[in-house]
Amino acid sequence: MKFRAPREVGLSLRGRRIKGSPTTLKSYNLRSVVCYEPRWGAPRLWGASRPLSTCPPTGGKAAPLSSFLTEQELQTVRRRPVTFCSSFEGRVSVVLKPVEGGSGPSDGGSTTREPSSGGSTTGVPSPNGGTASEHRPTHFLPLQRYHQLAKHKHSYVYDFEITSIGKLSEYEAGELVNVYFHSGEELGIGIVNRRSNLAIRIIDRDVRKSINDHFFLTKLYESVKRRFHYLYRDVHLCKWMYSLRVRNGINMYCKMVSSTSDGLPGLVVYSLGKDLYIRYDNLAIQRFRSIIEKELDAIFSPQNILCKRIASKKEKRAQQGKEYTLETIKGDHSDVRHCENGLTFYNQVSNTTYIPFHVENKRDRLFLRSVCDGANVLCVNGNVGEYLINCAAVSEVAPSASGASGASGVSILLCESAKNASYVDRNVKRNGCEQVRRSSGPSAGGFTEPFAPMLE
Repeated sequence: MKFRAPREVGLSLRGRRIKGSPTTLKSYNLRSVVCYEPRWGAPRLWGASRPLSTCPPTGGKAAPLSSFLTEQELQTVRRRPVTFCSSFEGRVSVVLKPVEGGSGPSDGGSTTREPSSGGSTTGVPSPNGGTASEHRPTHFLPLQRYHQLAKHKHSYVYDFEITSIGKLSEYEAGELVNVYFHSGEELGIGIVNRRSNLAIRIIDRDVRKSINDHFFLTKLYESVKRRFHYLYRDVHLCKWMYSLRVRNGINMYCKMVSSTSDGLPGLVVYSLGKDLYIRYDNLAIQRFRSIIEKELDAIFSPQNILCKRIASKKEKRAQQGKEYTLETIKGDHSDVRHCENGLTFYNQVSNTTYIPFHVENKRDRLFLRSVCDGANVLCVNGNVGEYLINCAAVSEVAPSASGASGASGVSILLCESAKNASYVDRNVKRNGCEQVRRSSGPSAGGFTEPFAPMLE
């Protein structure tokens, strides 16, 4: 069988590019994943047991996986097996409603690419909090909203912005679709969850791109490299990501993946030393969780992998964390630890709503330490004491010289409930902050044991 020239496909053969016309399969480096365009049509979504991808790069020339990763790092991605592939021809097309007022792009009488399910514009009532307009927003897409999607690259499409929205109920959460404006203008590739108000989340702007395992792995590697690049400007990800903690004695405490900001909407990953905490905030991204979790385990080699995933089909977040289920993917369900500014904090993932620690606010706590030296501090609903202990630790090391007695200030922590009280006590004792007092109770209005000392 003849294949396209490697120059057109964009792969390296035996470590170098080979010029010329069609070549045979024997000329390919079989350790790399080969993408070629077959003569027959590709199915919509399938699983492949072979290491080669049959995902066709439409448009003649395949786009590079990433401009941020080096060739060596991309080879790591290409060596991963391909378990599914979604091609341009096999994906369902979704068309948004016409732009209101006719001020936007030409609506025309028909679209360039009609949705495969057919149907006309339907009046879907706007949910609470939706876009309000005097021009019947259930039948038209507001011009401002069009500019947000087309020019400002907003990545969310609401259910009331889609024509024939009821047809999307036939597809499971996580289905990949091509999204178009009513004029035929391309918006991008999105993942669907019909039962959510955010019906479609855009993951790529090129609708002709073929999506497989390597797309999500590339996004994952880019996100991890950005964090390493913040510490080491000339970081070589392949040399450091598997053994950074072992070779240098460094424990990473940071958010490794930040949902839409890293091109993976709904996925949040925290590295907490030897633990890895994964949270899925929507049902659509959970369809690819096996790909993500396996690669995260290979990158960080953590002792424990804890996962919280949303179970509410409508993705409602009004149950104070009860809409999430906790799973232990690797290791045991033990306490997680966070270290910062010379302090150590413990918490249990089952006691938290979304995150065990406020890792992103480390700089805020550093600022508080600079202004709270020796002062009396009141902290309301301070999780497991990260903020208050950071302030109290400064007074323990260097008591303030102000005041008649020169004594350090008293720090008081008010807990919304008693579920974190034991971990507050543990963290206070662990960091030697004797001047901290805690008050907790069943509600914010009635606290029991006011100003009860932490240490006898």
